[in-house]
Formats: sequence, C-alpha cells, structure tokens
Amino acid sequence: MAIKWEKIITVLDAKKGNVSITLTRIDDTDPANVKTLNTCSVSDALINTPELRQQVLLELKRQYQSQKQKVIDDAAIAGAFDAEIVADVKMWGV
Repeated sequence: MAIKWEKIITVLDAKKGNVSITLTRIDDTDPANVKTLNTCSVSDALINTPELRQQVLLELKRQYQSQKQKVIDDAAIAGAFDAEIVADVKMWGV
C-alpha cells in the first residue's frame, strides 16, 4: 500500500450539524508495521454551512502544517547538535 489518510467522523448532534473529526496519516507500506505519521483532530465542530466546513478543513490543515514544521525545526536543532557531538567524541580518543 502507501501513505494515506484515515478519517473518523463522529456525529455529536445531527440536528445542529455538530461533529468530531480525526484525521490520521499512516504509512501502511509494510502491513506488518503500520506507522502513524500525523494525527489532526477537531473535537467539536459545526459543519452545517459551507463556511463552517471550510473553517474545519482549514484548522485540520493548520494542525498538519504545524506538525510538519515542528519536524523540520526539531531536525535542524538536533542535526546541528549531532555534528557537535561527533566532533567532540573524536577528540575524546574513542
């Protein structure tokens, strides 16, 4: 298979158009080792108009992009420190 999004939409109040939504990005390339890559959710959302649905989609996208940026930022910080560690360890004579 491949990387894909799984979604769970739970209706909280049908009359009001109120739902809970969870999106999970998974990598199921190896069925024996399925990995969760991202999870975004809105626990209480009204989706009874196109504008409200768009707001929910924008919030899910914002969460995804924020998680993606954190991975990039963390890698930059860890990568720089990793290079320092390698240089220091070489000086220890190990």
